[in-house]
Amino acid sequence: MSTSERNGNEQGATAVTKKTSRRMAGLDRFREAYGDVDRYRKLLHDHEFSWTSLSPDLDRKAHVFYGDDRQEADNRVIRNFVDVVMQTRVTTLDLEGEFKTNDVEWCKAHPGNRHELKRYALLGNLNFDVVIFRLDSVASIPDDIIAVLSDPKTMIVGAAIAKDLADLASFGYNVEWTPRIVDLHRFSWPLGRRHNYRALRPSKFRPEPKTGMAYASFVSVGIVMKPPRQTSKYKAMPDGANWRVAWYVDEFGSLPSGSNGKIPKWMRPQVLYHWTATLTTDQRKYIVSDAAVPMHVIHGLMQSKCGRKPFDEALAIILEDAWWRQTGRDPKQRNHGEYMRRQRPIAAIPGALRGERKDGAISILDAIRASDMERKRKTLQRRRQRARKSAAKAAALGGEVAATTTFGNGAQSSRPDEDGGEERGSATSGVEPMEDDAVSTRGETGGEGAALAMVVVEPMDVRTGSSRPSEDGGVGASDPGMEMDAETDDVAMEE
Repeated sequence: MSTSERNGNEQGATAVTKKTSRRMAGLDRFREAYGDVDRYRKLLHDHEFSWTSLSPDLDRKAHVFYGDDRQEADNRVIRNFVDVVMQTRVTTLDLEGEFKTNDVEWCKAHPGNRHELKRYALLGNLNFDVVIFRLDSVASIPDDIIAVLSDPKTMIVGAAIAKDLADLASFGYNVEWTPRIVDLHRFSWPLGRRHNYRALRPSKFRPEPKTGMAYASFVSVGIVMKPPRQTSKYKAMPDGANWRVAWYVDEFGSLPSGSNGKIPKWMRPQVLYHWTATLTTDQRKYIVSDAAVPMHVIHGLMQSKCGRKPFDEALAIILEDAWWRQTGRDPKQRNHGEYMRRQRPIAAIPGALRGERKDGAISILDAIRASDMERKRKTLQRRRQRARKSAAKAAALGGEVAATTTFGNGAQSSRPDEDGGEERGSATSGVEPMEDDAVSTRGETGGEGAALAMVVVEPMDVRTGSSRPSEDGGVGASDPGMEMDAETDDVAMEE
């Protein structure tokens, strides 16, 4: 090969490297900042949101696509989004709008202004890139996005993700995929239990854990973008009382704007959930925050390993823990060192979830149903184990009570035999039964026969002075009560 050809190949390789690094520039910023927790949190603050606006970085990374025709700049944004998902193997999915029917839905709230209501699909990645598609047809979501969603190595995170997939199926998409579907609360609940974790807007208030987006948004960012819900409790409030503020204070402690603050007017269902052909500024802000919340929760869980593990390894551990919780298992029962790879192959997924079909695929709805069945089976198994332990403990306590009171009629022993019943027999060496009035249990001198009975029932171990062996079958420590019995018997024998 000539020198000019070699130089040309080197220049081409350098150009490809620079182009790839430019696509991963945002994700590389998180990798570099992961060594310092303060620098890492600063980067997360650059992607936060509030009731009034989005942060400049988060606003710049959000893109809305109207219609099925896209320009080259739009395709470049989509490719960059897909590259980050393929690197991190995690994305979020959420839908907005009504999917009850495939027919055109007309607005009923404004009969004088007849217009059509639309549906939207939004996705986010770990770099806080957000892509929003208006669903006009099945071609509205690009093939690159469908390919990464259907990849079995991709984890899809979202609140009520099973319902969103069912809505996509009703719209016309083929969701017979094999991805790893994980509910958002598999991440948000462990994050909410960490007492040393501080949200981007710290608060001492600990709300009740819930599975929705509101709880996840509060524990990660410290602000909730969901509209208040007027339940019967707030309907009974007197006229003039601001029930929306009361709802937010009851659920999340205090308003972000202070005790004298107010909830914005756009945070009302009839205003926010009115999805038309174009998004309003408030609707766009709400959708972008919904796509960013799951990623903020994952970044929040990764902060505990900041500076101690590489970025990719910590991410793999967090995702694997959530997958174990989703499949009804405890992540503490395994060693994290065995899961340093970014994700497990599809063959490593348990057969109960993967299934064995002739075509080699499994529906995601079938996987979710199998996961529910596995959780129910483990719940029933734990319940039976608790019942067996309770029964064994009750039997043990009953035996001790019977032993400490009296041997019963005819000096019967309360020690159970091997068949589970009670061993009934004479307390003496078997020559002849003792008299009832000669029975003595706890050191009460009832004659020579009482002392003989105590010695025969519990033979003393001459090596340790203990009257009973240890639990592991060896010689155990002596019991204080039995030592007292032995001393009493010695006195009786001397007498």
